[in-house]
Amino acid sequence: DGIDIGGLTRSFASLAAEGVLDAGVLNGPKHGVSTFALFTGPFYDGVNGAFVTAPMPDERQSSHLRFFGALLARTFLLDEYADRNLLPFQLGPHVHKALATGSVSPPDEATAGDALPMCEAVEGLLGLSDYTALGPYGLMRGKRIWRDRVSWDSLLLEWGDFADGGTLPEAEVAFDDAKRFLHNACKRYWTAWASGMDQVLVGWCSVVDEHLQQFMKDNIGPPRLQLLLEVPPTPLAAAVETTAPTTATTTTIETETETETEVVVMLTTEHRATILETFAQYRSTLPDESRTDLRIDTEQNAFLQAHDQVGSDADGLTRTFRRRRGPRVTFMTGSAQHDGIDIGGLTRSFASLAAEGVLDAGVLNGPKHGVSTFALFTGPFYDGVNGAFVTAPMPDERQSSHLRFFGALLARTFLLDEYADRNLLPFQLGPHVHKALATGSVSPPDEATAGDALPMCEAVEGLLGLSDYTALGPYGLMRGKRIWRDRVSWDSLLLEWGDFADGGTLPEAEVAFDDAKRFLHNACKRYWTAWASGMDQVLVGWCSVVDEHLQQFMKDNIGPPRLQLLLEAPRTPLTAADIVVALNVRGVYGEDKVRVENQVAGALAYVEGNGEEPFDEELRGEVARERWPDSGAARLQAILEFWTGSKYLAPDVQLKVDVKNVGAPCTYTNLKAHACFEGLEIPQSCFARGHEASELGKAMFLLSMCEGFWEH
Repeated sequence: DGIDIGGLTRSFASLAAEGVLDAGVLNGPKHGVSTFALFTGPFYDGVNGAFVTAPMPDERQSSHLRFFGALLARTFLLDEYADRNLLPFQLGPHVHKALATGSVSPPDEATAGDALPMCEAVEGLLGLSDYTALGPYGLMRGKRIWRDRVSWDSLLLEWGDFADGGTLPEAEVAFDDAKRFLHNACKRYWTAWASGMDQVLVGWCSVVDEHLQQFMKDNIGPPRLQLLLEVPPTPLAAAVETTAPTTATTTTIETETETETEVVVMLTTEHRATILETFAQYRSTLPDESRTDLRIDTEQNAFLQAHDQVGSDADGLTRTFRRRRGPRVTFMTGSAQHDGIDIGGLTRSFASLAAEGVLDAGVLNGPKHGVSTFALFTGPFYDGVNGAFVTAPMPDERQSSHLRFFGALLARTFLLDEYADRNLLPFQLGPHVHKALATGSVSPPDEATAGDALPMCEAVEGLLGLSDYTALGPYGLMRGKRIWRDRVSWDSLLLEWGDFADGGTLPEAEVAFDDAKRFLHNACKRYWTAWASGMDQVLVGWCSVVDEHLQQFMKDNIGPPRLQLLLEAPRTPLTAADIVVALNVRGVYGEDKVRVENQVAGALAYVEGNGEEPFDEELRGEVARERWPDSGAARLQAILEFWTGSKYLAPDVQLKVDVKNVGAPCTYTNLKAHACFEGLEIPQSCFARGHEASELGKAMFLLSMCEGFWEH
């Protein structure tokens, strides 16, 4: 029973979407994630070291794809009930781009230098960068295999149908021919994908006429089209409680497990204010004794210099950092002292330099797989290239000393300091690190191994944030299965256990399938123990600053995800619009003030968007090309850093612009920054009627180069 006034149409949409998957119209899911690049299969079989055929769609497949395109347009986009008809899976960004524009844009076929645009496009289709998905184009230890002769020669590749005409599939390909073969292989794969996408567009365009398509292209675009077509990525919740104003800083904390989940954590303005007030009260209870002086040579590692001047024993860290005011910083170049008084600006600059120094000193081990997330100090668990476990030794005394100092620095400079809301880490710490910091202790996993449970290995998987066998060895996933549970997969691997072998067992000894669970549990336990030993050292430093009462407050009121928001820089790139929102123009009023605001906004937008090459010949002699930040966000961060002493915007910051220096020309030598007060003085001439915003943009950019990290 039922009449079609919406309900039956919505039910049909739901059943049809499930039918698309069951009929195999979309090929996937890929690597456990419900994202589909429509109909292409894998590009490369990392298990067997072979490229995979990606044939053109046949007539039956083409017919399904055309109908799918029409169904997408009518039932999921244009129907009167389409706002309820949502796809239960995700289409890849290339699909959304083609639908939003009505056409497939082929990649550039030029292969100048190290460029392989066709393979970059295939990487974008798959959404994966490692060699198990992309073969010799993929990343192995941060390098493209095809650019590294040693890595290339170590692989036994079967090219299959991707071999060039006249070349046998199993023939060895010389390193010097790698680029040509890869370009051609990627081109064949892309062509197969584009042929199928063209069929989808035939159906799509049978419903969407050219006028509507142009409207979508101009006003919707790929990201918004995705929001219209697909279900939200966040799980459905029973209720949402709001007890604070809606203005908030948000982030998405992603947890990769066998079933992908996503948790959204909010830090409201009111909640942030409560936390900062609690921290201020805590500082007021601390001894108001003389401050420690830090002398930091800007040409050397700031973290190591501060470490060597303060030391890392708990009592010394407490004397330095558990004070009403943090250390007083003086910057040097050699024996020459820089100008500046430490009422905020120098502290923020020190925080930025110290965070970079942490990475340069190797205190954190990573980045892992190209992502700037660090599980503190552990290295890899398993070497997927050589089929061997990797030794994860306990931290030695020097490493332990660095970790203790890092913990104290985190607590004082990046969390509790009066300027800490501007002091943000430019990298991400893993969720296990945030959990330990928020609770003040490391919680060991359960050691019980009943049934198929291996809690120690689950903990290691959480540390690494990776699930595949190239990272986790036999505990990892291969074609959706845990290798250690599958005898055939286990027997196909030749494992070297190294220092993870049980006592009395040789590292190269063969391990029987029936002993897999015991060996894996013990290997994971050793790795976790090494990680926990280092984390304990961080907590020694952390707890030298954070007393037990404040730790309990953090445990009860902040927790790991919000602690991450307080410590780490936003994951979204800085934009000119972000800076414009925080502007506070002073010294002019009325229409003049509006003109200044517009001029500064235009200058920032100019800097953001003109970085492929130097702005003009005038700047080529002023700024070395190798110092030129590649992205608009990085150029804006450079401007923000000389302006405020920090690369990042706090939620409540006001960026002051004082219009002064009547008669001075609009050049970078006449702009002045006062990082302590987060103020920038700009000559009035920069805002004369008819003056180009680009001139101010050039001056701001040059000042950031000369004052920020390049000595003019």
